[in-house]
Amino acid sequence: MRTYDHAVRAEGGRRYIKMVIPVSGEPVGSESMWTEMLDDGFFRVKNIPAWFSNLSKDDVVSGRRKDSELWYQATRRCGGHSTYRIAFQDPTALLHLNRCSND
Repeated sequence: MRTYDHAVRAEGGRRYIKMVIPVSGEPVGSESMWTEMLDDGFFRVKNIPAWFSNLSKDDVVSGRRKDSELWYQATRRCGGHSTYRIAFQDPTALLHLNRCSND
């Protein structure tokens, strides 16, 4: 697989590459996250997704090259974590929650 310098980093003997994940029904069209390149050609998600549903940290995914980017294709194995998204209808609710956590 061809990698791209702007989206690849090495750390502690491991190689990481940015993967773009398409998002629908949200205010963003896609999000990118760091994935660890695995020996079997798959990638382990190393971030917690903000917008994409049904994906969590350490899940193993496949990807495909599109132009100069790596795009999410499918989840191959679950990594054992869950991701919960909390949405507030009242914009002041988060301010109240922050105030309570500082008390």
